[in-house]
Amino acid sequence: MMDDPQRCLHYLKLGYNTALAASDSAMMQRFAINIVGQYCIMGNVDSARVYYRRQTQLRSPDAIHDRYYALYNQGMIAEASGQVGQATHYYNAALDFAQAHQMDDKFVVQQHLALASIYLQHQCWVKAATHYRKSLGLAGRKQDLSLVSQAYKGLARIYRQQGNTAAADSCQRLALNIADSIYNRNRFSDASNKLFEYENTQHQKHIQALVNRNHTQWLIILTVLLAATAGIFFHIMLQRKNRNLLATQHLLVSKNEELIKSNQHNKLLLQQYAQATPRTKVDTHSERPLDPIATSQLLSRINLWSSRLTSSATASLVSINSHSWRIPSPSMSRA
Repeated sequence: MMDDPQRCLHYLKLGYNTALAASDSAMMQRFAINIVGQYCIMGNVDSARVYYRRQTQLRSPDAIHDRYYALYNQGMIAEASGQVGQATHYYNAALDFAQAHQMDDKFVVQQHLALASIYLQHQCWVKAATHYRKSLGLAGRKQDLSLVSQAYKGLARIYRQQGNTAAADSCQRLALNIADSIYNRNRFSDASNKLFEYENTQHQKHIQALVNRNHTQWLIILTVLLAATAGIFFHIMLQRKNRNLLATQHLLVSKNEELIKSNQHNKLLLQQYAQATPRTKVDTHSERPLDPIATSQLLSRINLWSSRLTSSATASLVSINSHSWRIPSPSMSRA
């Protein structure tokens, strides 16, 4: 992206507008600082000054960084404007400020490289080499390969201008090796990120599959429990109904036996009555009829006994049927 300034500037402005929409002043200042540097690289000093004013109007929680970047960006604007004296003044002021406040070495290296670049453009080889060597030592201690590569490239240009071809080639090879190392490290980092994303995606799919399987298992368990509950309920209802039906059958059998015994008893009474009542002849062709009063009394007793048995059996059957064929409602069961 650094090879395409317009694209870099586009994304920096996009980030600035996003921070502006979120009212994040600290993040707006960070993007404004980088936009100023990008405009200076492109040579657009007026736009750089506009974003520099926005940068100074914003405040971040770290006042030391605010002051450092204010000096640094003033130096970049002066350098882009061709004011070399002011540029070196602001760069040296930023360097002294970073060292005085014991800021991270990367800020010190940043100013050494900026000063070395100015001295290199104006063929101040000794001063440029001095700043490149200082930045090389600090960047090597920080293991910042990108800054180390810049320092070696600058030293290679200086040695080549001074006619020291061997030293120039050596620094150039070191710069190229470091560039290859940075490229390989970036590729390894990209591969690691892609592998992490792939593993994360696979884990998410596996987790989702487990969740879906658990939901299915719970649904099956609930269905089985509901079916078992319904089966137990109907089994209990059928058992109750069967018990009532068996009780009705036993009652019908007992009543039937009582009716049979009653009929046998009636027949026995009739036989006893017939044996106890004498017969007299009126003539040779006819017999004297039975006593009508005694006969009516015997029939009334038989009818009374039969009606009592019949009414008792009927009442029992009605009562049992009303209880056996009716499934109690939930309200009656609770009652």
